[in-house]
Amino acid sequence: MEDLAGAVVTVASLARGLERTLTDMTLAQYRILTMIGTSPERAGRLAQRATLSKSTLSGLLDGLVGRGWLQRIEIDGDRRGVGLELTPAGSAARADAERALVARMEHYLGFVDARDRAAALRGLTALRHGLEAAWQAKR
Repeated sequence: MEDLAGAVVTVASLARGLERTLTDMTLAQYRILTMIGTSPERAGRLAQRATLSKSTLSGLLDGLVGRGWLQRIEIDGDRRGVGLELTPAGSAARADAERALVARMEHYLGFVDARDRAAALRGLTALRHGLEAAWQAKR
């Protein structure tokens, strides 16, 4: 239990450190831009995938649209459905944020010896796969 509690503190601290790295967007905005950039989808499905309430997601999307990073598109044959796409400016902003976040992770991992670094990356990859599996199970 102590190791798990320590892991929670580590993840929370890491998230805070990454958030502070971003100067032009929040970590939540980065997540949404990345999700849409890798798989354009409907707003309702995105709320489930991002584990956000529809109202929280709506506010995030409004902000991204307002900055010119995202556009809502009509879905043929579905008057109520709304699709989401990154604009070229949104793709550029997401790429800039990703470079900054990767650089920050490299900085943090620079304080870890090579063997532990490889294990940490394997662990983070396994955790990402677990999160994806949990999301799939919620469908």
